[in-house]
Amino acid sequence: MAPPPAALAQSESKARFFERLGLDEKNEQHRRLYARMKVKCRINAPRLSALYTHTKLGRSSRRS
Repeated sequence: MAPPPAALAQSESKARFFERLGLDEKNEQHRRLYARMKVKCRINAPRLSALYTHTKLGRSSRRS
């Protein structure tokens, strides 16, 4: 299995994001996939943020 590509900077363009994933902006299926990915991110962002905050706080409280 190939190593994962480096993380994208938030400032990178959608075109660059598509390119790095091997997708084509002109392909309707690829655009639909991208749209679904964005929805999943919006849905899961609060949960992941809470998990990160909980984990971070848990670690810092154990050190005290």
